[in-house]
Amino acid sequence: MTENSIDEVWGRLRAARAAAEQRKRAGEAPAAAQDQDQAGRALEDGAKLRPDDDASRAPKKARQNAAPELEAEPPHIKEIYQREVVFVDTAQAGLLHLEMCGAPPAALFPAHKALILEKVAMGRMVFSAVNALGMHAHGEVDLHGLRPIGAKLVLMEVVEPLLVRRGRLVLVTGHGVHSPSGMSIIRSIAKDHFQGHPLGFTCVQATNPGRLVLQVPRGAFGSDRYPPPLWRKGVADMVAAGVFHAQARIQHAAAAAYCRGDLGIEWMQGI
Repeated sequence: MTENSIDEVWGRLRAARAAAEQRKRAGEAPAAAQDQDQAGRALEDGAKLRPDDDASRAPKKARQNAAPELEAEPPHIKEIYQREVVFVDTAQAGLLHLEMCGAPPAALFPAHKALILEKVAMGRMVFSAVNALGMHAHGEVDLHGLRPIGAKLVLMEVVEPLLVRRGRLVLVTGHGVHSPSGMSIIRSIAKDHFQGHPLGFTCVQATNPGRLVLQVPRGAFGSDRYPPPLWRKGVADMVAAGVFHAQARIQHAAAAAYCRGDLGIEWMQGI
């Protein structure tokens, strides 16, 4: 059973449910027979795809150990991710099509800008869903489900102001289980972001390998004897200005990298 086949079956099931909900909101007849027929065919196809081997009958505990993050992920977060990633993939496909057709820069740059905007919007939506349960109140910020641009935006727009207010934060980055390299790209982005930070923020590895601990510099709140100079008057204004210009800085840096032919994520280190 392939992942694409499973996604196709679930997509058809969701489409049948969505059609029923849309008719219900519009006050139309439920057309139950049609909806049940669509859902039934999808379920039948799913049953055909289900492997008839010992792995499918493995104990629940073994299946959970095989993919712990997928089991623990709330369903609504996965749905939001899948919905938002469609817009990103569509914009990516549009840009790729223009590149393959040899389109001029006048057409490529607006398409690239649209792609970056979709990635920014996806980052905000996914982050809001993952952190909707008030994790900020407990001093934690969860970056699960974010792609590099979304993670960079959250670090600038949310994490830095929250760190200034609290003095200490735990950043949940994950272990990188789903990364091809086996390492968390988001954790690397977070470490690079706070390394040599102009406001003196520090970032250290927590006991849990999937978390980072962020702290303001020693004496920032006047509790110690040696407050660093950068934490004098104007720190709050500096952070607020960074939040206000975060998206524009990401867009500008991404556009410059695209002009250079830089398709990686190293350009984020300069923001």
